[in-house]
Amino acid sequence: MDSSVSSAVHLPPSQSDSLVIPKFYNVNKQEDAHELFLHLLDKMDEAEKKAYRNPKHVSILQEMFGGECRQTLTCGNQDCRHASHTTQPFSDLSLDLLSRDRDLTGSLDDFTREETLSQDNQYKCEKYHHIDRIY
Repeated sequence: MDSSVSSAVHLPPSQSDSLVIPKFYNVNKQEDAHELFLHLLDKMDEAEKKAYRNPKHVSILQEMFGGECRQTLTCGNQDCRHASHTTQPFSDLSLDLLSRDRDLTGSLDDFTREETLSQDNQYKCEKYHHIDRIY
């Protein structure tokens, strides 16, 4: 004898409006697991800040997954060498782990490798306002 069991959870409209997944899910839009994970982290972070009634509260998720990326632009003009520093918070890094059989250390080295900006992506020096190569 075949038997099947099905179950469903039915929530009143006021409770279902506050759920995370229905707001993220869209039938006509493809989402991947990474996007869903980041969305869930963001919603949990918001909920913790709301519970503490402090938007500047550092949540446990920020402590576990958060970091800060620092970028330094240094003018290539030998007489200038002005350095500009910016920081940006992150909860994930996009690393290339698939090419050349690389490991995490090699991918992090590539992510933090120094680049030279020139020609099409030159940068205007903040100090003397000249355009030169940037490192």
